[in-house]
This record gives sequence, structure tokens and C-alpha cells, in this order.
Amino acid sequence: MSGGRVGHFLLAKVMSTSLSKVAKCEVNRLKLDKYVMKYYGRRRTVLARDEERLAKEGDVVLLKEMPEKVSKRVSHKVDRVIYSLGNVTDPITGLKCDKDGYWESRRGEWDENMMAKAAERTEEQYEAQEGTAV
Repeated sequence: MSGGRVGHFLLAKVMSTSLSKVAKCEVNRLKLDKYVMKYYGRRRTVLARDEERLAKEGDVVLLKEMPEKVSKRVSHKVDRVIYSLGNVTDPITGLKCDKDGYWESRRGEWDENMMAKAAERTEEQYEAQEGTAV
């Protein structure tokens, strides 16, 4: 390990967390082919120490290079989770969202629809009870 790279950060996607306190991460990089003068994508698999088990499979995490390797293959540690899979927050508004929009706006629509359906059901049940009682 070169002395100038201690504390080097990498952005990676967690592929597996099945190992004890270790996350298997994939780092995507662009490498320049100087002959063609074109960048090509390169992938690298890195094992990172995850003491607090912060990362889940599919999360995007920030990895920090450790001054000394913990083992032969583990040279980084999970610094923090950048994006949690399935739990996306819009950076501008700070609201939870997905491909269809914000969760908060749909919750109101869902509550209104459920209340209307419940009101219809109670009216139908009331009418059915009156019809059987008479």
C-alpha cells in the first residue's frame, strides 16, 4: 500500500453481507485507453469491514481505506451509507419518494379512497340489515 493513499475514499454498491462484519462491495471506475482516447468501465470487488453492520445488500456506501489491512483481502471499512436501497429521500425537498412520486402525497389520496370505500360499505351493510329486519 502506498503511503499517499491512506484515507482514500471509494463509492461502492454492496453486493453481499453474508460474511461476518464484512461487506462485499463493487466499485465501478472509468479507465482511459490512451491509444483510442476513450474511457471504459471497470469493476473491482472490494471487501470492507462493517463493524456496526450499517450496510444492507444493494446500498450505496462510502468506503474508506484503512491504514493497515485487517486481513489479506479486507483493506477498506464502511464509512457511511450514502443511499439506502428502497429508502430514497429527495435531496431538494427531504421527502421520501419512489418512481411514482412522493409518499406523503399518495398517503393522503390513499386515506381519502379508503374512507370513501369504508363509507360505501357501511351504507350497504346498513341497507342489508334493514332489508333483513323488515
